Amino acid sequence: MDRAAPRPQGTFGPTAVAAAVAVASLALLVLAVQWHWLGPDVGDGSGFCESARSGLVRQPANAASNLGFVLAGLLIARHVERHWSSLTRPVLMSGYACLVVLLGPGSMAMHATQASLGGLLDLTSMYLVAGFASAYALTRLARAGTGAFVALFVAAVAVAEAVGQVHLSVPVLGHPGNVIFALLLLLALGVELALRRRTPQPPGLSRGLLAIGALAVAFVIWNMGMTGTRWCRPHSWLQGHAVWHLLCAVAAYQLYRYYASERPTAAPARDPKAATIAAYEADAEAYGDATAQVSAPVRDRIETFAAAVGVGGHVLEIGSGPGHDALLLESAGVRVDRTDITPAFVRMLRDAGYEARTLDPLTGELGGPYDGVWASAVLLHVARADVGTVLRRLRAATREGGLLHASVKEGEGEGWSAGGNVAAPRHFTYWSEHEWRTALTEAGWQVDALEVMPSVRGRGRWLASTATNPRSR
Repeated sequence: MDRAAPRPQGTFGPTAVAAAVAVASLALLVLAVQWHWLGPDVGDGSGFCESARSGLVRQPANAASNLGFVLAGLLIARHVERHWSSLTRPVLMSGYACLVVLLGPGSMAMHATQASLGGLLDLTSMYLVAGFASAYALTRLARAGTGAFVALFVAAVAVAEAVGQVHLSVPVLGHPGNVIFALLLLLALGVELALRRRTPQPPGLSRGLLAIGALAVAFVIWNMGMTGTRWCRPHSWLQGHAVWHLLCAVAAYQLYRYYASERPTAAPARDPKAATIAAYEADAEAYGDATAQVSAPVRDRIETFAAAVGVGGHVLEIGSGPGHDALLLESAGVRVDRTDITPAFVRMLRDAGYEARTLDPLTGELGGPYDGVWASAVLLHVARADVGTVLRRLRAATREGGLLHASVKEGEGEGWSAGGNVAAPRHFTYWSEHEWRTALTEAGWQVDALEVMPSVRGRGRWLASTATNPRSR
């Protein structure tokens, strides 16, 4: 059982934070252009083909195309929010989303004004993302924590800023800042390749190849679209450098999806089920205290489920935990058989005066037939290969026309999670909406409703399903 604690007051999810960064940075850019805060036009960015217009925005096509980075950053933040629980380092991924957003106004500053300070902001935004990629790769290679990442990230950006101040013309890449940007990305690529060789289940290769491919094509177009080349059309709204921006935004998004497909490599030596039970066993009382306040969405689902079962109905609860849901079900007029696979929870329930039994829904005697089964935030700990068996056993223990409520976490694959209300690692199996619906249907359940519900903490989403054991014809 793993229900999220109430979301702390005054905090925001990754999408809200990235959106705030986007709005604030774009608003500051508009004011900077309007009031000439970045200084006079000194021709910075004039080597990227597009001729300077007479209006406030000197290179409109090259400037506007940077909105692709803002969109990519917001999409990354949205994905982080929806898949928080299945990400290896969701806080750093939230930070990456904001850095990608900042690429947009950073590059716009140069193309909109052609001022020297605008050029500096353009390069700095590039250093931030390349510094992140190299620092994140090195952190994982060293199996280090967030503190090490911050130190490496700051060092990478500082070195890049120092190199960027060198006044030197470099063949092909032009500016030393472009050279250090490329070197940081190549460092990240080399370390990622090393990580893939030593990781039993490395991140998805297709996402990495898409990121590299988009960046490679973008670099070719970047060179083709320079001032003085035969492909340069200074007065056209179709600019090669604008296409470079859009393809780089695609690369930044695909790089995130590569990161997002990574799963933790460190796991308890014991099997997942035993380790998860032990984790709850160790922190049962703390977990019970932390989850005492049942969230409003769960209360609503309990009331709806109890009404459908009917007053006096008999319900089997899988994963009763501290028993908070059972109390609400009984207050709605149904009888509840409390069960849990964790002995500490069963002891807690018995000490509180309730009948309860230790039950593994995969192998234990379920009893029945019941009018309904309540399995809220518990089947996410069942291995994917065993879920079909568990769902079929629950159906066999339910009368015809009886109901099942089950909620699992939305996501991809499976992994270990530590922290929150339980300190030791627990194993989670994540499900897409289609996968969970298919699992229920193949087990013989008739799916009545399948809702995607946000976590009360704004981190990750839940799939809340209601299904019926169909009547024989």
